[in-house]
Amino acid sequence: MFDLVHPDHLEKLKHMFDKTVQEGIITREEILTRANSWVDLRFIPVKQVGSNMVSEVLSIYEIIAERKKAQEKLLESENKFLSLFEQTPIANAERDYSEVKEYLNNLRNIGISNLKEYFENNHDALLTCAKKIKLTGVNQAALDLFKVKTKQEFADLIPLQYLDQPPAISAFIQLIIRIDQNIYNQSTIVDLKIATGEIKRVNIVQIVPDDFKDTFGRVWTKYLDLSELKIN
Repeated sequence: MFDLVHPDHLEKLKHMFDKTVQEGIITREEILTRANSWVDLRFIPVKQVGSNMVSEVLSIYEIIAERKKAQEKLLESENKFLSLFEQTPIANAERDYSEVKEYLNNLRNIGISNLKEYFENNHDALLTCAKKIKLTGVNQAALDLFKVKTKQEFADLIPLQYLDQPPAISAFIQLIIRIDQNIYNQSTIVDLKIATGEIKRVNIVQIVPDDFKDTFGRVWTKYLDLSELKIN
């Protein structure tokens, strides 16, 4: 077995084996072979009857070359997406609404059927909902649009700080209701106060990727600045 392992993974293999022998536990790792093929390897201890001493170690492996290729392609695709996300001149953010979705389901379960009315009359509940949104990414164009410098400043500003602005509150409630209704693409225009105090008219577009439609764990948001748009 050791002769078949790529030199770069030999120490990892030895560590696995020693841990199995010394601690009597199953160990598992993805190992690269000398033939540059990936295997999913497990070491399984066999103990002496009536003793905790390991007398043998069984090795079981599965060739996972195709799985590794798929993982590498996925990583490459993700890196390309992140590059485009960061470099695009359009203000973009990515959020995780999965806890919001759970919160809305819990409200339904305790008998709250009219969420719009509930949130309009319960600002604390709306704030709780907003705090459950996790900002997972924001590009430089979005920071520039809202005149903030960091991801944390952006997270603090949107949506938390604009919940004291009636038009923004109405737009946020509408967004939450649409999530509850499993609407995966939505767009709304709202006047927002940015970090400098200036009011900007922004078209907020949200899209839920197919793989996250059950949980809303990933939601892409575009902010289109309409402030300078002249309508004839």
